[in-house]
Amino acid sequence: MSSNTNSEALSEQDQLLIDVAQQLQLTNTEYKNNVFRYEALANFIDADGSVLKDQVLGIYPSGSMAIGAAIRGQIKRDVPDVDVVLVLDIAADSSPIDVLTLVKEAITRGGDDDTYRNCKVEVNSRCVTVEYADGSTVDLMPVVVIKDDPTIPIWQLFHYKNDVTPIESYYKKISPIGFKNAVKKAIEEEGGSILFERVSRAMQDRYTVLAEKAEVEEFPKNDDFEEKSPRIIVLQLLKRFRDLRFRRADRNGKRKPPSIVLAALAIEAPFGRCHSFTDELRSVTESIVTELSSQINQPIEVRNPSYWEDVFTDRWPETDSYDQELWCNDLKKLLAELNKLKSERRPLEQIKILESLFGEEIAKTAVAAFAQRTEQARKSGKLAVAASGQAVISSTVSRFSSASSGRFGGDTH
Repeated sequence: MSSNTNSEALSEQDQLLIDVAQQLQLTNTEYKNNVFRYEALANFIDADGSVLKDQVLGIYPSGSMAIGAAIRGQIKRDVPDVDVVLVLDIAADSSPIDVLTLVKEAITRGGDDDTYRNCKVEVNSRCVTVEYADGSTVDLMPVVVIKDDPTIPIWQLFHYKNDVTPIESYYKKISPIGFKNAVKKAIEEEGGSILFERVSRAMQDRYTVLAEKAEVEEFPKNDDFEEKSPRIIVLQLLKRFRDLRFRRADRNGKRKPPSIVLAALAIEAPFGRCHSFTDELRSVTESIVTELSSQINQPIEVRNPSYWEDVFTDRWPETDSYDQELWCNDLKKLLAELNKLKSERRPLEQIKILESLFGEEIAKTAVAAFAQRTEQARKSGKLAVAASGQAVISSTVSRFSSASSGRFGGDTH
C-alpha cells in the first residue's frame, strides 16, 4: 500500500488524537536534561565523600522512560519526572530502611537540611526522590543484583513504609529490563503494519511544519515520535487521561493505576487488528475494561510477562476493589467520548470532548492544528471528503529527515 493511501486513511478523529499525543512527547531539551540529571546523581553518589563511594554498579531508566512512553506533565506548566534504578554493590539482606537512608545520605552528604544542590531530597517507601527547583523529580530506586542475565536481569528492591500498622519492611524481586524487552518483543511486528505506516507518515508531516517554525530542541525528538509504535502512543494517551482524572478533587489521596500496570495490560491487547489509530485506542481500552471487569469483585493481578514473580499490582488496587472499579468506569467514559468525537464536526464541540479527556490546552491546540492543516490542504487542492463526510488530507512529502535513535531510548541493555 502506498504512503499516500496510508496517510489518506487517517480520519479526522485519528488526526485530532495524534495531535493530542504529539503534545505529550518530551522535547529534546527535556529528555537530555533528564538523562543529565540522573547520570549526575549516580556519579555524585559514587564519588568521594559519599557513604556509597565506589558502590554504584549502574543506573538505568525504568518504567515509562525505558519503553518510550514517558509523557510531559500539564503541558508547559509541569515538567517530566524520571524513574531510575540505582544498582548498588551492597548485601542483599541489608535492612530496607538502612539502604534507603544510605542513598539519601549519599546525596545530601549527611547534611541536616536534606538538600542536594538546593534540591529537596526525601525518602519514600521504595525510592529516594530528588525534587528540583523547577518542580521536576528524579526517583532513585536502590536495588541489588540477584541474577545477572543480559536479557532478563533480576534485581531486588528494598521496601520500607512506617506510616502503616504494622510497619512494612521487605524485599521484592523485579526485572524492569526484562519488562522493557518484553514490550519491545510484543510490538516489534508493528514496524511494517498498515497502522504503523499511517501514523508514521502523519508524524513526519507534522515534523515538517514544526521544523519550519521552531528550534529543533523544542519539539519532540527524543524517541523519534514518527517511529514510535502506535501501541506506545495509545499508552501515552491513556496515561494522560488517567492523570487528568486523578487530579480531580474527589480523587485526592487516591492511588492512581500505576503506569507499569497500564503498560502490561496494553501489550496484552490483540495486535494487528486495527488500521485506524482511533480503533487501536478503542481496542486497547476495551481490552483493559474487559480485564478489569472480569475481576471486579477481587483485585486484579498483573505480572511482569518476562519474570512472573514480579507482581505489578502489589500496591494497586488496594484490598478492596473500589479503585479498580473507579478506573474501569473512567475507561468506559473514555470510550463513550471517543464515540461522540467520531461523529462530531463542530470545532467547539471537539474541543469540549478532547478537553474532558486530555485537558483544555491540549484540546485547543489539537483542534487548531487540524483546522490549520485543513485550510492549507484546501488552498493547495489536497483536501478531499470521505464518504463519512470527514475531511481527508492527502499526504505531503516530509522535508524533515531524522536519524533514528531507536524506538526504545535510554539504556542499551
